[in-house]
Formats: sequence, structure tokens, C-alpha cells
Amino acid sequence: MITKVKVGLLATCLIIFFNTAQSQTALCVTPPVPGEWDLPDLATQDVPIILDTGDVGDAYTTAYTVRSTEFRLIHTYSGDLGGRLISPDGTNVHLWQLGNGTIPPSTGSGGSDCFRGGYDITFSDTSGGVPLTIANEDTYCVGNTDYTLASGSGGASDPFVFNEFNPGDPAIQGTATPIDALSNFNGDNINGTWIARITDGYAQDLGAITEVCLDVTFAGVDHQFFVSSNATCNDQVDTNSFAYGDTFYICQNVVNKGTETFQVEFLSDTSTDIGTDLSDLVGPYDEKNGATDTRTVINSFTAGSGIFTVGTNTFNSEVTVTGTDTNFTISDTLTATETISITVAPAAPAINSPTNGGPVTGTGEPGATVYVSTPSGSSCTATVQGDGSWSCTLSPSPVGGEDISAYQEFPVGNNSPITTISNAIDLTAPGAPVVTAPADGSLTNNNTPTVTGTAEPGSTIVVTGPNGETCSAVADAMGDWSCVLSSALTDGSNQLDVTASDSAGNTSPTSNITIIVDTTAPLAPVINAPTNGAPVTGTGEPGATVTVTTPSGSTCTAVVQGDGSWSCTLSPSPVDGEDVSASQTDPAGNTSPTTT
Repeated sequence: MITKVKVGLLATCLIIFFNTAQSQTALCVTPPVPGEWDLPDLATQDVPIILDTGDVGDAYTTAYTVRSTEFRLIHTYSGDLGGRLISPDGTNVHLWQLGNGTIPPSTGSGGSDCFRGGYDITFSDTSGGVPLTIANEDTYCVGNTDYTLASGSGGASDPFVFNEFNPGDPAIQGTATPIDALSNFNGDNINGTWIARITDGYAQDLGAITEVCLDVTFAGVDHQFFVSSNATCNDQVDTNSFAYGDTFYICQNVVNKGTETFQVEFLSDTSTDIGTDLSDLVGPYDEKNGATDTRTVINSFTAGSGIFTVGTNTFNSEVTVTGTDTNFTISDTLTATETISITVAPAAPAINSPTNGGPVTGTGEPGATVYVSTPSGSSCTATVQGDGSWSCTLSPSPVGGEDISAYQEFPVGNNSPITTISNAIDLTAPGAPVVTAPADGSLTNNNTPTVTGTAEPGSTIVVTGPNGETCSAVADAMGDWSCVLSSALTDGSNQLDVTASDSAGNTSPTSNITIIVDTTAPLAPVINAPTNGAPVTGTGEPGATVTVTTPSGSTCTAVVQGDGSWSCTLSPSPVDGEDVSASQTDPAGNTSPTTT
């Protein structure tokens, strides 16, 4: 007996994730060794069909039903064979049974047409039809009339015997319903070993099975949600790392992996909204290999920007589809959720440089760990504070003139690029600054004087008075600097100390000057009066300069002598009867009231 069996099966909710190969929908098997499946009299032969639809990923659902089975048999005669199909879950469906003695074949005019013993029967998935056991011969008997039924009325006690047979041609053809409804397979696993069981229940029957086929239809959606480093999304990964500021791409793809059509009804980023427009993915999808069975959305982002912060970010995306086909209908849905993980490395830390080997400072990612090192082996670590600052002291002491390098890590194992500052270790202090004004030992009535001088360009100058009076300035590119004391000096002698510090924190030796501050004005001078225009005389503060004037414009000056006297002659000659006025100014520049 040569038997060819085709079985159609529908699985409704098969979700396939990241499976680029098309799922197997038809599988035919042949005997491993020719003749191994030959069927002797009164025997049963189980033909295994191992079905594997591929990687079904995170979710797997079961079959709706076997849609149809088709058998092609070439056999010595058709009087007694029975057929069953058994699912991987063990569901046993009785497909047909012939030769049970209830139907004697008709010889008809010129003899029976059923002499050839083979048949071709297609089963539909309905339990409302008439099983073959009570169908009449005319339903499936065709052929020529050259041969007749030799004997037999059917059944175990009197099987049909034909006077001649031709195993090369089918003798029974037609359509009938299975004895058991094919819908009995609803809910069964589609992957695994199916069994096509052919039984010869009566004697006088020989044949071989050369091929058995299992046809499968199913609904499957492939929801791909992945990260890529390029706009073509050809490096499809669900976990990736990027440097701060890198451009990366998130790609979403919906593929119909099954043989049933569906409609994408709903997509969402279920944990965090990544801001992508997924509307292009919504709509109907044809069967796999159809014109519109695959759609893709690609969006670009910047590492470290928006929600893609430094560290590891995890996002989920969900797709829900509704059936639009005969078996995968509008009442059937599939939902698939995929996850991606994006790790963003921190940017390289900033180093405030140069340094004199004291604390190295800079800025970085809050919470990150900064690792600092020099070529000579000095190193230190710091945790970046909430305001972005960090500080640590190199140990052992670094070598002057060498570089400083630093990188930051956040989270553990996620390292930034390295920042390197050349010649960052500066251990040489600038020279002592020079004060050009006021002059050392000078007398002034300005108790907040402007101090000027020269120093190493770029250095910071600090001037300090005896009571904490201070001012500071940065020397320009020519080395010039100037600052005004912020608080008043006291009258008398004041020493001003001046230092220069470079950007590495090295401080120069101290320069100092002494100035005398006198902010007290002298009393009004005394004029000896009246006078005839000859020398005007009087008394005042020794060392002060007396200035004498008249309304007509006559004037003269005199320095008060050590004994307090002074004298000067008005020029031009004054006018008779006019007043004489005088005031005195001490060496600090303080001027007295006027005497008239």
C-alpha cells in the first residue's frame, strides 16, 4: 500500500520574536529507509511528523483547529483501511474507516469501478457531515468498467475482493467529513510530533506508505524593538552602550510571521515614553511574504540627552494585534512586549588645571566616581557631588611638569573618555610682585589708596594691610595690576604686604611697603594784622604751606618754620583797605579752614 497523507492545521496565537526565518507551514516526511513504513495485513503503522514552527520567543499559544486533511493512498484494494490523526498533546481524531461490512460495493453495469483499491479523500473541519462509514460507493468510486468485484460483502468476516487490481492508480476519490470533528484539536500544541496512524483491519490487504504531509496555518506576529548605531538599523541588538553625546537609533518593526492576516491596533512604550511616532506601524498586515507584511519605524536620539541619561536605561514597548482572517478573527488578539537596554557613558570629567600637587579639582556627573592619575604613579579618587564638583589629593606627591589624566565611572563599569591636561603639575611659585605706587615710605591723606605694580602674567595679586584691609587683582598679559583697598587704613604708619599666586596655587614671596596716612587737617593759620602791604606774617603748623590771598588777586605762599612762624609778600601790591585771607595745607595734603 502506498499512502500519502496531508494534514492542515491552524494555530491562532503563535507569537514569534526575532525569528528571521519564515515559519514552516508544510512538512512532508518519507520513510527513513525505503519500505520501512510498509503496511502488512492486519497491522497498524504510525507515521511521525515532527513540526517545529521555529523560535516562538517569550509567548506561545496553541492551535485553533486542524483545518483539513488530505489523503492519497495506492493500495491493493480499498475495503478496510482506517485513518486517524494524533496531535502532540495526544488528541486522537478518527478521520475515516472503510470496509466495516456495512456497504457492499456495487458491481454496476459492466462491473465495479472500485477495483484499483486506492482513494483520495479531503476532510473539511465540520462535524455535521456524513462519515464515510455510511457513504455509498458512488461518492468515491471512479474508474473504468473492465474489472468487477470478485466477492465479499465487506467487513471482517467477508472483506471485499476484486478480481484484478492496479496499485498504480487510485480507485476511490471524493469528499467526505471525518468521523470525529477536526475542531477537537482546538487548544492543542502545534509544535511537536504528530502521528498519522493507518490501520489495516482485515486480511487480504497489502501496501506501502511512501510519504505523509502535514500542512499548518497559524497567526504569528514578530514585534522587533531594538537599538542600532546607524540609521539603517542593521546591527539589531536589544542591549547597547553609547558614549555621551553619541547619536543612536531605536527601531521598531512589526512582521506578520504567520499565514493569517491581522490588524495592529495598539502600540505603546509601557514603561517610559521614548517620544517616538509609531503611527506608521498601525494598520492591516497581509500574510507573510505579502506586499505589506513588514513595517519599520526608525528614530534617532542623543546619548545623555532627555530621558537617555547617564547610566543604564531600560524601556519596554508593546504591540497588540487583532485578527482579520477566516480563522484568526477580529475576536482574537495577540500582545507582544519587548525590552531594550541603553547604557550611556558619562562625558569626560573636567579638570581645573594646573595644580601645584595639592587637591586636584574639577566637575563631573553627580554620583560618578572620578579616577585621577599621573605618569609617575600618583593617583586619587573622588565622588562627584550633587553640584557636579569633585576634589582629591594625589598620592604620592606628583612630579613637577607632568600630565594629569582623569576619567569618571557611572554606574560601575560604565566609563567615560579620559581627560588629560598636559604639564598640569606646576610646583614653581611666581616671583615676588613689585609695587610701583604708592612709594615706600610715602605720606598720603588717602586712607583707601590705589596700589599698583607688576607681577607674573595671569597671577592673582593680594594686598593686605596691618588690620586686614585687603584688595586683589589679576595681572594682565603685560604683568600689570592695580587694586583699591576695600577698607580704610588708620592714620599713621601702615605696612602693606603683597603676594602673587599662580593658577596652580603656588604663592610668591611677600613684597611689602610702608605708607603714612594722615587724614587730619591743620587748624586755620594766624595772621598778624593790620599790614601796610609789606610781608604778611603769622603762625601755623610747622611744615605746612600757607597760602595768602586778597579780593583783588594779590597772593603769596610760605612754609611754616619749625618755630611755627611764617611770612610772605603779596604780589601784586594789594589795594588799600581790602581783606587778607590765609589757609594752610599740611604735607599729607590736608587743608585747614581759612583765616580772614
